Amino acid sequence: LYRGNHQARPLEKALQLSRIPYHLTGALSFLDRAEVKDVLAYLRLVANPDDDAAFLRVVNVPRREIGATTLERLGELAQSKHLSMLRAAHSPAALQQLSARPAAALAGFVDLIESLAQHAKQAAEELVEEVLKRTRYMEHLAHGARDPALQERKLDNVRELMDWFRAMDSGRARVGDLAAQLALLSHAD
Repeated sequence: LYRGNHQARPLEKALQLSRIPYHLTGALSFLDRAEVKDVLAYLRLVANPDDDAAFLRVVNVPRREIGATTLERLGELAQSKHLSMLRAAHSPAALQQLSARPAAALAGFVDLIESLAQHAKQAAEELVEEVLKRTRYMEHLAHGARDPALQERKLDNVRELMDWFRAMDSGRARVGDLAAQLALLSHAD
């Protein structure tokens, strides 16, 4: 349907917004890009605190000094108490079983998600802006890529995701519904 990969995005957007299945060959789908998955994971976690996959995706993005050992331990605690990882991280008893630095980082992350959840009644694009501002995700992208062209592409992808939410948001859809709709359209999720 198109000749160059740079022409795929508008077509992909139209197909996804119309819920028409498609297969993209020779290029990475928009929703499969790491920065897009990260933002969607934040939105999914805000909409559903029991989403452990979203929690694991963003708990250390941008870097929060929470290591694999801490996450493994938190996972064990969550499983033993039949809680999601975010809910286990919210528990003072669980945090006491972790080292001081990662426990403080997890407590800060829990506070961040709770404060973002209070903004969930806003329009989707406003919540995305709030997520980007509060997590300093754009700064993370800006400092994470050494190549200025790659850095700009990643920032453009996040801006375009905001445009997708504007296009999908009819003023009556909830943020969780919109994030879930995009996540379900992604083959990776």
